[in-house]
Amino acid sequence: MAAGFARQDGQIDPLSGMSVNLMHVDSWLAELKTQAEQNPCTSLNDLLENFRATLSGKATSQGAQLCSLVLREERGWSLSWSLVETLSGVRWTYAHYLELLPLAGRFELVRVGLTWLRPSSCEADLQHEGFKIMKSLQNTSGLEELLEKLIPFKGMTLASGCLLEDIRLRLSSQDILLTL
Repeated sequence: MAAGFARQDGQIDPLSGMSVNLMHVDSWLAELKTQAEQNPCTSLNDLLENFRATLSGKATSQGAQLCSLVLREERGWSLSWSLVETLSGVRWTYAHYLELLPLAGRFELVRVGLTWLRPSSCEADLQHEGFKIMKSLQNTSGLEELLEKLIPFKGMTLASGCLLEDIRLRLSSQDILLTL
């Protein structure tokens, strides 16, 4: 979990160079971690909203505001909320590794990240939607063919209102990141 805060008055403490007291932030995050371990949520959206409401309240009590919140699971998905983006939506990223078939005798390992903008009231299974897209990419030869297959998915909107906002490709052997 990562959280971003800023002072409501926009000022920076000249002595510390910080906008908020990091000791307070560390205690807020530790408290949230304990709460999450003791009371597991049944919904990712509920978890994010609970964390956002709790951290917003604590920040306000210290003259600050919550600007962003990112929850990331080690196996690759993440979801985040940002004050700049929207109060009613959540970004959800599903990532998967794909091995491209040999082109010129060389395999290429590519990490494909699908970033969805999901309405906050929606509980669509975006991991399943991502898996369906990844399944359509099997037996792909080379980067050009992969791009041809992926480009039509960008901007796709599901019946649930979820929007496939962007697609990121990381070519492992070349340390290249492409964003569609």
